[in-house]
Amino acid sequence: MPALFREPLLHFLVLGSLLFGADALWQQQRKPVVEIKAQALTAQAGVAEQRFGRPLTAPELQRLESKMLEDEILFREAQVRGMVADNRVRNTLIQMMRSALKPVTAPPSEKELEETRARLPLESTSLPAKISFEHVSFTSLDRVPADLLEKLRAGEKPPAGDAVRLGNPLPPTFRPQLERLLGAEFVGKLFKLPLNEWHGPFQSTRGVHLLRVVSLQPDQPLPMEEMRHMLESRWREAQEDKAVEMEVEKLKANYRVIRPDSSANKQAEARS
Repeated sequence: MPALFREPLLHFLVLGSLLFGADALWQQQRKPVVEIKAQALTAQAGVAEQRFGRPLTAPELQRLESKMLEDEILFREAQVRGMVADNRVRNTLIQMMRSALKPVTAPPSEKELEETRARLPLESTSLPAKISFEHVSFTSLDRVPADLLEKLRAGEKPPAGDAVRLGNPLPPTFRPQLERLLGAEFVGKLFKLPLNEWHGPFQSTRGVHLLRVVSLQPDQPLPMEEMRHMLESRWREAQEDKAVEMEVEKLKANYRVIRPDSSANKQAEARS
Protein backbone atom coordinates (compact mmCIF):
# COMPACT_ATOMS: atom_id res chain seq x y z
CA MET A 1 0.00 0.00 0.00
CA PRO A 2 2.74 2.59 0.81
CA ALA A 3 4.21 1.84 -2.60
CA LEU A 4 0.86 2.75 -4.21
CA PHE A 5 0.96 6.18 -2.63
CA ARG A 6 4.37 6.75 -4.20
CA GLU A 7 3.09 6.06 -7.73
CA PRO A 8 3.53 9.17 -9.97
CA LEU A 9 0.34 8.29 -11.91
CA LEU A 10 -1.71 8.41 -8.72
CA HIS A 11 -0.21 11.77 -7.83
CA PHE A 12 -1.05 13.03 -11.33
CA LEU A 13 -4.68 11.84 -11.11
CA VAL A 14 -5.23 13.35 -7.66
CA LEU A 15 -3.64 16.65 -8.65
CA GLY A 16 -5.64 16.72 -11.88
CA SER A 17 -8.89 16.14 -10.02
CA LEU A 18 -8.10 18.91 -7.57
CA LEU A 19 -7.22 21.32 -10.34
CA PHE A 20 -10.33 20.40 -12.31
CA GLY A 21 -12.55 20.94 -9.28
CA ALA A 22 -10.84 24.21 -8.41
CA ASP A 23 -11.24 25.46 -11.99
CA ALA A 24 -14.96 24.56 -12.03
CA LEU A 25 -15.43 26.38 -8.73
CA TRP A 26 -13.48 29.38 -10.02
CA GLN A 27 -15.50 29.50 -13.24
CA GLN A 28 -18.73 29.35 -11.22
CA GLN A 29 -17.62 32.18 -8.95
CA ARG A 30 -16.64 34.32 -11.97
CA LYS A 31 -20.17 34.21 -13.38
CA PRO A 32 -22.25 37.37 -12.89
CA VAL A 33 -24.61 37.07 -9.96
CA VAL A 34 -28.38 37.19 -10.34
CA GLU A 35 -29.99 37.50 -6.93
CA ILE A 36 -33.66 37.59 -6.01
CA LYS A 37 -33.86 39.15 -2.56
CA ALA A 38 -36.50 38.14 -0.06
CA GLN A 39 -37.52 41.78 0.46
CA ALA A 40 -38.12 42.25 -3.28
CA LEU A 41 -40.14 39.04 -3.45
CA THR A 42 -42.24 40.12 -0.48
CA ALA A 43 -42.86 43.53 -2.05
CA GLN A 44 -43.93 42.02 -5.37
CA ALA A 45 -46.16 39.54 -3.55
CA GLY A 46 -47.82 42.45 -1.75
CA VAL A 47 -48.58 44.18 -5.05
CA ALA A 48 -50.05 40.97 -6.48
CA GLU A 49 -52.17 40.41 -3.37
CA GLN A 50 -53.64 43.89 -3.65
CA ARG A 51 -54.50 43.22 -7.29
CA PHE A 52 -56.09 39.81 -6.57
CA GLY A 53 -57.72 40.88 -3.32
CA ARG A 54 -56.37 37.83 -1.47
CA PRO A 55 -53.09 36.28 -0.26
CA LEU A 56 -50.98 34.40 -2.82
CA THR A 57 -50.88 30.63 -2.63
CA ALA A 58 -47.52 28.85 -2.30
CA PRO A 59 -47.50 27.84 -6.02
CA GLU A 60 -48.35 31.42 -7.03
CA LEU A 61 -45.51 32.72 -4.87
CA GLN A 62 -43.13 30.25 -6.52
CA ARG A 63 -44.27 31.34 -9.99
CA LEU A 64 -43.76 34.98 -9.00
CA GLU A 65 -40.20 34.26 -7.87
CA SER A 66 -39.48 32.39 -11.12
CA LYS A 67 -40.91 35.30 -13.13
CA MET A 68 -38.69 37.78 -11.26
CA LEU A 69 -35.65 35.59 -11.96
CA GLU A 70 -36.63 35.25 -15.61
CA ASP A 71 -37.02 39.02 -16.01
CA GLU A 72 -33.65 39.70 -14.39
CA ILE A 73 -31.86 37.25 -16.69
CA LEU A 74 -33.59 38.71 -19.76
CA PHE A 75 -32.51 42.21 -18.66
CA ARG A 76 -28.90 41.06 -18.23
CA GLU A 77 -28.94 39.32 -21.62
CA ALA A 78 -30.29 42.48 -23.24
CA GLN A 79 -27.28 44.34 -21.88
CA VAL A 80 -24.90 41.60 -23.02
CA ARG A 81 -26.33 41.87 -26.54
CA GLY A 82 -25.60 45.58 -26.71
CA MET A 83 -29.00 47.04 -25.94
CA VAL A 84 -29.15 50.25 -23.91
CA ALA A 85 -27.99 49.51 -20.35
CA ASP A 86 -30.40 51.83 -18.62
CA ASN A 87 -32.67 50.87 -15.71
CA ARG A 88 -35.18 53.49 -16.88
CA VAL A 89 -36.02 51.28 -19.86
CA ARG A 90 -35.69 47.99 -18.00
CA ASN A 91 -39.19 46.72 -18.79
CA THR A 92 -38.82 47.69 -22.44
CA LEU A 93 -35.55 45.74 -22.69
CA ILE A 94 -37.13 42.71 -21.04
CA GLN A 95 -40.01 42.78 -23.53
CA MET A 96 -37.57 43.19 -26.41
CA MET A 97 -35.67 40.11 -25.23
CA ARG A 98 -38.91 38.15 -24.89
CA SER A 99 -39.82 39.08 -28.45
CA ALA A 100 -36.38 38.08 -29.69
CA LEU A 101 -36.69 34.64 -28.07
CA LYS A 102 -40.24 33.93 -29.21
CA PRO A 103 -40.47 31.30 -31.96
CA VAL A 104 -42.54 31.46 -35.11
CA THR A 105 -45.47 29.13 -34.50
CA ALA A 106 -47.75 27.39 -36.96
CA PRO A 107 -51.51 27.89 -36.50
CA PRO A 108 -53.02 25.63 -33.80
CA SER A 109 -55.06 22.58 -34.71
CA GLU A 110 -58.72 22.22 -33.76
CA LYS A 111 -57.70 19.79 -31.02
CA GLU A 112 -55.25 22.32 -29.58
CA LEU A 113 -57.95 25.01 -29.62
CA GLU A 114 -60.35 22.70 -27.79
CA GLU A 115 -57.65 21.90 -25.21
CA THR A 116 -57.01 25.63 -24.74
CA ARG A 117 -60.72 26.24 -24.28
CA ALA A 118 -60.96 23.46 -21.68
CA ARG A 119 -58.24 25.13 -19.58
CA LEU A 120 -60.02 28.49 -19.45
CA PRO A 121 -62.49 29.37 -16.66
CA LEU A 122 -66.14 28.84 -17.51
CA GLU A 123 -66.93 32.56 -17.47
CA SER A 124 -64.46 33.05 -20.35
CA THR A 125 -66.08 30.46 -22.61
CA SER A 126 -69.80 30.75 -21.86
CA LEU A 127 -72.61 33.22 -21.46
CA PRO A 128 -73.55 33.18 -17.75
CA ALA A 129 -76.78 31.67 -16.53
CA LYS A 130 -79.90 33.85 -16.48
CA ILE A 131 -82.88 33.77 -14.17
CA SER A 132 -86.27 35.46 -13.88
CA PHE A 133 -88.27 35.53 -10.68
CA GLU A 134 -91.30 37.01 -8.96
CA HIS A 135 -90.68 38.39 -5.49
CA VAL A 136 -91.84 40.24 -2.38
CA SER A 137 -89.03 42.08 -0.61
CA PHE A 138 -88.81 43.55 2.88
CA THR A 139 -86.18 45.55 4.73
CA SER A 140 -85.97 43.03 7.61
CA LEU A 141 -87.29 39.64 8.65
CA ASP A 142 -89.60 41.04 11.34
CA ARG A 143 -91.54 42.93 8.64
CA VAL A 144 -92.48 39.75 6.77
CA PRO A 145 -96.11 38.74 7.59
CA ALA A 146 -96.10 35.32 9.25
CA ASP A 147 -98.70 33.83 6.87
CA LEU A 148 -97.51 35.47 3.66
CA LEU A 149 -95.73 32.43 2.24
CA GLU A 150 -98.82 30.26 2.66
CA LYS A 151 -101.01 32.91 0.99
CA LEU A 152 -98.64 33.19 -1.96
CA ARG A 153 -98.58 29.41 -2.37
CA ALA A 154 -102.37 29.45 -2.26
CA GLY A 155 -102.39 31.76 -5.26
CA GLU A 156 -102.77 35.24 -3.76
CA LYS A 157 -101.25 38.13 -5.70
CA PRO A 158 -97.88 39.27 -4.27
CA PRO A 159 -98.24 42.45 -2.19
CA ALA A 160 -95.89 45.41 -2.48
CA GLY A 161 -92.87 45.02 -0.21
CA ASP A 162 -90.93 47.80 1.46
CA ALA A 163 -87.38 46.97 0.34
CA VAL A 164 -85.45 47.04 -2.94
CA ARG A 165 -87.50 47.98 -5.99
CA LEU A 166 -87.05 45.49 -8.81
CA GLY A 167 -89.16 44.56 -11.79
CA ASN A 168 -91.84 42.09 -10.79
CA PRO A 169 -91.39 39.62 -12.21
CA LEU A 170 -87.73 40.48 -12.75
CA PRO A 171 -86.92 39.92 -16.44
CA PRO A 172 -84.22 37.30 -17.25
CA THR A 173 -81.01 38.66 -15.71
CA PHE A 174 -77.45 37.34 -15.89
CA ARG A 175 -76.12 35.76 -12.71
CA PRO A 176 -73.10 38.11 -12.25
CA GLN A 177 -75.43 41.14 -12.36
CA LEU A 178 -77.64 39.66 -9.65
CA GLU A 179 -74.61 38.76 -7.52
CA ARG A 180 -73.46 42.39 -7.62
CA LEU A 181 -76.95 43.60 -6.72
CA LEU A 182 -78.06 41.05 -4.11
CA GLY A 183 -74.94 39.10 -3.07
CA ALA A 184 -73.39 35.81 -4.22
CA GLU A 185 -74.72 33.77 -1.28
CA PHE A 186 -78.31 34.78 -1.93
CA VAL A 187 -78.03 34.19 -5.68
CA GLY A 188 -76.45 30.77 -5.07
CA LYS A 189 -79.58 29.72 -3.16
CA LEU A 190 -81.83 31.32 -5.79
CA PHE A 191 -80.41 29.22 -8.62
CA LYS A 192 -81.08 25.99 -6.69
CA LEU A 193 -84.82 26.61 -6.27
CA PRO A 194 -87.40 24.67 -8.33
CA LEU A 195 -89.48 26.55 -10.87
CA ASN A 196 -92.90 28.06 -10.17
CA GLU A 197 -92.94 27.55 -6.38
CA TRP A 198 -92.86 30.26 -3.73
CA HIS A 199 -90.00 29.97 -1.23
CA GLY A 200 -88.42 32.02 1.52
CA PRO A 201 -87.69 34.11 3.32
CA PHE A 202 -84.12 34.53 2.04
CA GLN A 203 -81.67 37.21 3.21
CA SER A 204 -79.81 39.20 0.57
CA THR A 205 -77.53 42.21 0.85
CA ARG A 206 -80.56 44.42 0.13
CA GLY A 207 -83.24 42.88 2.34
CA VAL A 208 -85.37 39.77 2.93
CA HIS A 209 -87.24 38.12 0.06
CA LEU A 210 -90.00 35.64 -0.70
CA LEU A 211 -89.73 34.59 -4.32
CA ARG A 212 -90.83 32.29 -7.10
CA VAL A 213 -88.48 31.40 -9.96
CA VAL A 214 -90.23 31.90 -13.29
CA SER A 215 -87.47 30.81 -15.68
CA LEU A 216 -83.87 29.68 -15.53
CA GLN A 217 -81.39 29.38 -18.37
CA PRO A 218 -78.11 27.62 -17.57
CA ASP A 219 -74.69 28.73 -18.80
CA GLN A 220 -74.57 28.76 -22.60
CA PRO A 221 -71.23 27.73 -24.18
CA LEU A 222 -70.11 30.24 -26.78
CA PRO A 223 -69.81 28.89 -30.35
CA MET A 224 -66.26 28.01 -31.33
CA GLU A 225 -66.31 30.48 -34.22
CA GLU A 226 -67.01 33.35 -31.84
CA MET A 227 -64.05 32.32 -29.69
CA ARG A 228 -61.58 31.23 -32.36
CA HIS A 229 -59.56 34.45 -32.48
CA MET A 230 -59.27 34.64 -28.69
CA LEU A 231 -58.37 30.96 -28.35
CA GLU A 232 -55.71 31.21 -31.05
CA SER A 233 -54.21 34.20 -29.24
CA ARG A 234 -54.22 32.38 -25.88
CA TRP A 235 -52.69 29.27 -27.44
CA ARG A 236 -49.97 31.27 -29.17
CA GLU A 237 -49.15 33.15 -25.97
CA ALA A 238 -48.82 29.86 -24.07
CA GLN A 239 -46.51 28.41 -26.72
CA GLU A 240 -44.36 31.53 -26.79
CA ASP A 241 -44.16 31.74 -23.00
CA LYS A 242 -43.08 28.10 -22.82
CA ALA A 243 -40.40 28.66 -25.47
CA VAL A 244 -39.06 31.76 -23.68
CA GLU A 245 -39.02 29.87 -20.40
CA MET A 246 -36.94 27.09 -21.98
CA GLU A 247 -34.48 29.60 -23.47
CA VAL A 248 -34.11 31.40 -20.15
CA GLU A 249 -33.43 28.05 -18.49
CA LYS A 250 -30.47 27.63 -20.86
CA LEU A 251 -29.29 31.19 -20.19
CA LYS A 252 -29.21 30.51 -16.46
CA ALA A 253 -25.99 28.59 -17.06
CA ASN A 254 -24.29 31.97 -17.68
CA TYR A 255 -25.14 33.25 -14.19
CA ARG A 256 -24.73 32.41 -10.54
CA VAL A 257 -28.31 32.44 -9.29
CA ILE A 258 -29.00 33.33 -5.66
CA ARG A 259 -32.59 32.84 -4.51
CA PRO A 260 -34.10 34.08 -1.25
CA ASP A 261 -32.78 32.09 1.72
CA SER A 262 -35.15 29.58 3.25
CA SER A 263 -36.04 31.68 6.30
CA ALA A 264 -36.89 34.76 4.23
CA ASN A 265 -38.81 32.65 1.75
CA LYS A 266 -40.84 31.12 4.54
CA GLN A 267 -41.71 34.57 5.82
CA ALA A 268 -42.95 35.52 2.36
CA GLU A 269 -44.92 32.29 2.07
CA ALA A 270 -46.46 32.91 5.48
CA ARG A 271 -48.35 35.81 3.93
CA SER A 272 -50.16 33.37 1.63
